[in-house]
Amino acid sequence: MHLLKKLNHIRNYHTFGLRNYILKFSHFFLRLFLINIIKLILPINKKKHDVNISHSFDAPWKYDLKFFNNYKKIKNFTINDHYRLYSIYLYFNQIKKKGGAILDIGCLKGGISFLLSKLDKKNTFFFIDTFFGHTGIEKMDNNYNSNTTLKELKENILKFSIKKYKILKGVFPHDNFKYFNKKIKFAHIDVNSGKYTKKIFYRIEPLIIKGGIIIFDDYGIISCENLTNFLNSIKKKYENRYIFVNNFFGQLILIKKY
Repeated sequence: MHLLKKLNHIRNYHTFGLRNYILKFSHFFLRLFLINIIKLILPINKKKHDVNISHSFDAPWKYDLKFFNNYKKIKNFTINDHYRLYSIYLYFNQIKKKGGAILDIGCLKGGISFLLSKLDKKNTFFFIDTFFGHTGIEKMDNNYNSNTTLKELKENILKFSIKKYKILKGVFPHDNFKYFNKKIKFAHIDVNSGKYTKKIFYRIEPLIIKGGIIIFDDYGIISCENLTNFLNSIKKKYENRYIFVNNFFGQLILIKKY
């Protein structure tokens, strides 16, 4: 009986080892295939870039029903994918009871705020956008232009029944920071520009509360190297004040320690 158990243990061990080897082998060749295909259309540097395929198969955005049901309602009001939206949702959920403003900078149609408004009914949401893109403001990291009008955003806000909100139209913080004097618990920054992101960060950073979160979109994205370089440059200066989290989904998350 003891020998039989031992033989079963050995067989199970080798079965697991073979399965693990097959997964690693498949993972390697799938990444190799994809990165060579992508290299044909994007300036991929194999020393710096890779296709991020996780060994984990867990996908909580599928079985977290509260998120999933809300995601289905707002997915057409944002260009963020479900990976990044779930990351935003997950981090915000942990500070939902804190007081402070919620900033959606580069809000487009408002989808991110609509998702978060399901978790926070007490604090004010600030929808911030130029509503004409950033062409002419400065050289952009990529060729981005807004495809949302102020009228469309207002209609969307009514549709999602957000009661506490303010719309700041124009180049933030240059045009409209004077209308803003609140402590901030959460800011999502999606402006596709290193220089513009720099201006925003230095202006709002002193207002972030303890435990507050800033999420930068497009971090590590091929067309946004200037943005990525700026965010990398502030790490040494701010690493004692913030926890820096790169989730490899195209986001950098800063969590304020004090």
